[in-house]
Amino acid sequence: CCVRAYSVQSQSQACGTIQTLEDAPSGPPRYIYITPFGSTSVTIHWYPPLQPNGMIIGSNIYLNYSNSTNDIKKLPGGNYRSYLLGNMQPAEEVGVQISSFTNGGEGPRSILYEGRSNCARGTYYSRSLKRCTSQCGCGEGQVEYY
Repeated sequence: CCVRAYSVQSQSQACGTIQTLEDAPSGPPRYIYITPFGSTSVTIHWYPPLQPNGMIIGSNIYLNYSNSTNDIKKLPGGNYRSYLLGNMQPAEEVGVQISSFTNGGEGPRSILYEGRSNCARGTYYSRSLKRCTSQCGCGEGQVEYY
């Protein structure tokens, strides 16, 4: 980029690189989705914010488990686009929000996304019981959806 200055008596030119200061991202990460990975894990995927306002140097994953515990996973480095969340119980639900950060600060969190690990082999998830089971538990004439 070059800057030219003019006056009545002369003109001058200075060329160089101009860089603005970094700021926090203007929006949250995008296209977040959660996929089960066996009965004790889920994989969380995302894309960076549209307006990072600098170089993304990390992401924060805010977790809200169905047993009312909360956790934050701080991922340094801007190259992360997925995270394997393990040590879950079969069919355990987790709420996820993600934010990205630059040297200018942390951007806003995404909306809350919810995911659930799979049931163990030989069982299925009962919506009425809200857990894994090997038996249907349906009343006569009712169908359990899973």
